[in-house]
Amino acid sequence: MCAQRTHLANRNSTSIVFPLLSAGPLCVVRQKLAPEFFGPYLRGEVKTLADMHVAPALRRWITRLGLALVVAILIGYLPGEALRRDPRAVKLEGQVHQLDDEAKELAAGNAALVREIEALRTDVGAIEDRARADLGMVYPDEIVLRVNSK
Repeated sequence: MCAQRTHLANRNSTSIVFPLLSAGPLCVVRQKLAPEFFGPYLRGEVKTLADMHVAPALRRWITRLGLALVVAILIGYLPGEALRRDPRAVKLEGQVHQLDDEAKELAAGNAALVREIEALRTDVGAIEDRARADLGMVYPDEIVLRVNSK
């Protein structure tokens, strides 16, 4: 037990010993056991031990202000960092969009080639047009006139 202690009970009354939270493990206070066990504490009848330290008001307020400042910085800084996009990710996303557009163009070209192949398999007119345009074929009794336009 500490050399200094406070109690409201007399020596003949029933009392209980409990440790003070801020005074350390060796310091205890004797308190009279009553229906309201913590009543004296709530009414301010229990004296503070001489070796217990109470922080000055200025230090408490500086601590509170410091903690509030840290919380405000965290609230202001972290969401911005979480929402900020990485420049490499933005560049890669642009490349993905470019490749998507290129893939759509190639798919459209493939669809046109599939339609042309199907037409060449089934439509005689398409075969004739292709032979005339690409191969320069004509019927034996036709006359071909080529006009150069400049």
